[in-house]
Amino acid sequence: MMLSPDTTNQQKQRLEIIASQGHRAKQLVRQLLDFSQQRTTTRAALYVTALATEVAGLMEQTVPESIRIRWVCANDGFARTRANVTQIQETITNLVVNARDAMPDGRTITISVKRVEVPEVAQLVTPATEGSDLSPTGGTWVPIVVQDVGSGMQRDVI
Repeated sequence: MMLSPDTTNQQKQRLEIIASQGHRAKQLVRQLLDFSQQRTTTRAALYVTALATEVAGLMEQTVPESIRIRWVCANDGFARTRANVTQIQETITNLVVNARDAMPDGRTITISVKRVEVPEVAQLVTPATEGSDLSPTGGTWVPIVVQDVGSGMQRDVI
């Protein structure tokens, strides 16, 4: 990217965000094309921590100033997996937007990543998989957790 010598740091930062969002838009279009043509999505090796950090940084630029995004990374900081990058970015973004909407007066959204080793004989049960046959089995897992301090949904909305 060619920049004028007069470009300020703030302008450079904004241009980087625009370039990153343009790349993300390209990936989203590719995902929509894949979906419309029923193609298999592409999984690639990625560092979940780096990806989540990037998305958290972008989200900090889009949430109101009354909301702080806190980033927590446990373990060695390099949790690696094979996944569809666009789907992970989209999921984190949607969860942060939902958390933002749950806290109209602001406060803190926490995004955390932690590599978890589950024994092969165990079956991991989460609120999303409890009572279903979707519970992941043992192995190495990298959960991404987005938490807010909002009041939650009313029982009738759930």
